Amino acid sequence: MPGPCTGWRGRSSVRVSWAASRRSRRNVVGSLILGLVTGAVAAGAGTTQVQLLIGTGLCGAPTTYSTLSYETLRLSQDGARLFAVADVVGSLTAGLGAAFLGAALAQAIWA
Repeated sequence: MPGPCTGWRGRSSVRVSWAASRRSRRNVVGSLILGLVTGAVAAGAGTTQVQLLIGTGLCGAPTTYSTLSYETLRLSQDGARLFAVADVVGSLTAGLGAAFLGAALAQAIWA
């Protein structure tokens, strides 16, 4: 019965896709905050203790790349390999971009 199986796979991919979207937003915001804090410390406006506290305490829990790997595996198993690859590339690109933007903003503010 390919119909029910195909429908289930599609619904599963949609659920994982929606979760991936929420996870990506959290990771990008967390990367931006980490970039801001790192830039502030580099500019002398903060200490490494504050950086560790905010980075680990505030950003550590909601930003998780283990969830990215799990969701990528699920998408790949559900046959959505193109979306899985796009999600990984997009998440890493957006996260790095947000971190560099945060560091640049901190340098502009505190330098």
